[in-house]
Amino acid sequence: MKIEKSSLYAIFSSIIVCIFSLIILPLYTEGDQQFYKKFYEGCLDDYLILNQQFLCYQSTVGSQEPIYFILAKLASIFLNKDVFISLSNAILTFFLIKVILKYYQRDYSRFFFILLFLTNFYFLVILFSAERLKFSLFFLVLSFLFYGYKNLLFLFFSLFTHIQSVFLLASYFVFQVFNNENSFLKKTLLIFGFIFMFTCVFFILNTHFEAKFLAFYGATAEEDKGFVGVLKTSFLIILGCISVRKIAPFIFGLPIILSSFLLGPARLVMLAFILYLCTILYYKGKMDVALFIVMLYFSFKSIEFVSNILKYGSGFL
Repeated sequence: MKIEKSSLYAIFSSIIVCIFSLIILPLYTEGDQQFYKKFYEGCLDDYLILNQQFLCYQSTVGSQEPIYFILAKLASIFLNKDVFISLSNAILTFFLIKVILKYYQRDYSRFFFILLFLTNFYFLVILFSAERLKFSLFFLVLSFLFYGYKNLLFLFFSLFTHIQSVFLLASYFVFQVFNNENSFLKKTLLIFGFIFMFTCVFFILNTHFEAKFLAFYGATAEEDKGFVGVLKTSFLIILGCISVRKIAPFIFGLPIILSSFLLGPARLVMLAFILYLCTILYYKGKMDVALFIVMLYFSFKSIEFVSNILKYGSGFL
């Protein structure tokens, strides 16, 4: 049976990521990882009932989003945390490469793009630091591979894994509404669907939503709020507009750009980068010169991130 080249790329990439994760994760002991390790090793003991375990999860990780808790609970029966996350990284990588190559043209630059992607600073942050966002992104990627109720189900899972994914989902729904290929009826259903989805999440996680908003707002330096935050966040999105010569990416990015006015760029620039990457691949089908320079920059930036893990046990100092 012949295996597609895209599958070979995905399999090979996932194996590399899994091995690299098994090496790096035991060394990442500080930062957010100390809380995730404490939760995984201390909150899921059998002597605690399920409700107590979830309360421990809330107090340790500072989250009420249930999907990550459920996944960790199931995985803890069979795997230690580093193996669980390494396998999760490998699976995420496999599906990410599959989705990327679904839109990337059969071009000689595919190999170089994948190499730059696997060494990208933000990709490594998702693998080793942003744990709940990793699983949220995983479900978001799966939603692109399925249609109908499965698509909506994975979008719900994404939101209930990390509330920050609401910004990417908002951009996705804006894109669908402005997509001329969609009928008026579909656009109307999409608008009401997003409102319904967001309302459900906000109703269930309203306390967590409010706490996260206040935490992000309070943690943002005053000099990064307002128009400064907007400028920093919108840079890559505007670069995407220039590259594809369309205003549409800016419209799709408005939820992220406007949110940065209050929350600052720190937690939203990564989402802006993801949107920029999607813009280039969707409209151009391959890496252009600007994207190559951006990818090269973030690959060099990842060297310091990995070096910090090796020296200090955390990618961020």
